[in-house]
Amino acid sequence: MQSKKSKPRKDTFLIKKELKSLMRSRWLILGFIISPMFAWLFQGAFLSFIVGETVQLKSKIYFTLEDDGEIGASLFKNITI
Repeated sequence: MQSKKSKPRKDTFLIKKELKSLMRSRWLILGFIISPMFAWLFQGAFLSFIVGETVQLKSKIYFTLEDDGEIGASLFKNITI
């Protein structure tokens, strides 16, 4: 049975080893920088297309006033569109 203290040491050793091997390749570093840029670009284009397809340009809003008192009339007059 392994002790719990040896597990984090092995994990950190493996992580350091992987990072060192990744940092040796300039193409991988460039890929890590460029790929998120393309992902954000395509995500923004997709979201703008979805929003553009779902939003109506003009809509009519109708208010119904069924209060004959002063408060309802004053509220109706103060609504700005």
